[in-house]
Amino acid sequence: MEKISLSGEMETLLIPLYGKAREMLQPYPFLQDPTAAEILNQVDIDFEKYNIPNKTNRLMSMRARIIDDYTSQFLKDHPAALVLHLGCGLDSRCKRVEEGRSLWIDLDYPEVISYRKKFYPESQGYQMIGSSVTDFSWMNQVQDHTGPMLVLAEGMMMYLHMDQVKVLLSELGKRLGECQVVFDLFSTYTAKRVHNHPSLKKTGVTEFWGIDDSREMEEWVNGLTWREDLSFTNQPFLKEQPFMTRLLYQVTDHISAAKKAHRVAVFQLGENR
Repeated sequence: MEKISLSGEMETLLIPLYGKAREMLQPYPFLQDPTAAEILNQVDIDFEKYNIPNKTNRLMSMRARIIDDYTSQFLKDHPAALVLHLGCGLDSRCKRVEEGRSLWIDLDYPEVISYRKKFYPESQGYQMIGSSVTDFSWMNQVQDHTGPMLVLAEGMMMYLHMDQVKVLLSELGKRLGECQVVFDLFSTYTAKRVHNHPSLKKTGVTEFWGIDDSREMEEWVNGLTWREDLSFTNQPFLKEQPFMTRLLYQVTDHISAAKKAHRVAVFQLGENR
């Protein structure tokens, strides 16, 4: 068994991995991720200590499905695009979404990438970069790309300070140019309460930020344009769920506070490609 030992915010990469593996045991899973289960079978981790509620596992899987589906559509609309996944952890999106891309780059801390390379081989169309996302020298390795670009940051932005997010978005625009940026956001209310979540308590991460209107972020960075929020409550794949689950989300979709509590936001940096 391969022993994984990570701490702080890096330790949180294990939580969505476990959630996605557990999701496959659901009668009507939001996400199919056999790679997550394969990795968990090769590591020696006591996931019981995280005390992860089933609802959290499901929401993490739903978030991943939303971003997967958006990525798939982007690649259909923009052939030969570069996908840049920041804070990738051990996630297998690079395998779940493969169509139409010219290059996929996964980025995370060097310690995380060293583990990741045990499970994901690099190739001409798939590369990994070991770096803190806030050490912007990593951008030198991708700024020569001239085609369409999609930047993903799932479950990452809330672990940065708000000022770090502003600088990151600014540097993306300056160094990489035009791109779409997709990441999930908390509302201010959710951000104040989420540190009490039992699984996050184990990681030692205590500060999060939130915003109630994604459009307000346009004022943070020159050239940043809000395109849409992707809500958890009205996704097309919910049609795959049984009646009572669909009904619950239909009701929740009419509650503004619930819709914006945790959502996926899409932004454009620069002009549309």
